[in-house]
Amino acid sequence: MESPNSVYTNADSAIMGFAVLDASLKSKAKKLHIDEYPNAAALIDVLSSKPSKDPSTARRWFEFLASRSGGESSPLLQLVQV
Repeated sequence: MESPNSVYTNADSAIMGFAVLDASLKSKAKKLHIDEYPNAAALIDVLSSKPSKDPSTARRWFEFLASRSGGESSPLLQLVQV
């Protein structure tokens, strides 16, 4: 069982190995304090501690990051600032 801090509601988060909240519980996500996406720190941890050795997987990871690249809360922007 995962803690609410390591579970996310967006199914695409699973691409990088994050646990995703069961669809039947999505309506309770806010009450459970479950975020939609992992934050920059969690993404950095995955990228640095478990780098993909497979180009196909790496491409999917960066496509996931790029899909979230809007505005100041973008994980890509946060990664660049680190």
